[in-house]
Amino acid sequence: MKSKKLKIKGGFLSTDPIDISDVEKLTKVPDKPVLLFNDSLPRLLIAQSGLLSSGGKSFDHRITFNAESTSYDLDSGADSLDVNLTYQDPTGLSLLKTYTFYRDRYVVDMKVTVNNTSAEDWSGRLYRQFQSTQVSDGQTFIYTYTGGVVSTPKKRYEKVGFKESGRYRDFLYVEGAYHDSILMDILKNEYLELVSKNPDWPRISSK
Repeated sequence: MKSKKLKIKGGFLSTDPIDISDVEKLTKVPDKPVLLFNDSLPRLLIAQSGLLSSGGKSFDHRITFNAESTSYDLDSGADSLDVNLTYQDPTGLSLLKTYTFYRDRYVVDMKVTVNNTSAEDWSGRLYRQFQSTQVSDGQTFIYTYTGGVVSTPKKRYEKVGFKESGRYRDFLYVEGAYHDSILMDILKNEYLELVSKNPDWPRISSK
């Protein structure tokens, strides 16, 4: 299993080098980890998630989770590993965010479970988003694509129509200049419409 890191604050996923953009380097060192996400400047790219409620308490990507351990290993002979992050709110609501890692695969599943022991009903919706910075390296004005991608047996790399949903202007100061932090997402109905035109894409519930 490739090396991965979970950030307790927000419970988001990051990974360790090398950079996937360097194709020549990948072919020379195939056993080294590939950088799918990056939580350090200047090229920030992280996947965040949270729960939003219109009538109750919301739990966004800035809350701090607790972990059972500081490191995890995939047991010999096992094909997957579950890592649980927990959050307990004083209102009686608790969250369990479970990441499932697989041997020799870059696929990571995430499941969020809400346990409500309060006296009030609670409902909310899960959101997922990318946060990234765009920093030019001085050699090109074209930025690498950082949206969603679907891989199928017929087509290994196909872009998903993520859209810019928000922007923190002058959010980060890097290499002597201010840069925006960009949020990108796709709504469920938008993805379902794309799935209807691409039957090989992964399905999600329409409920």
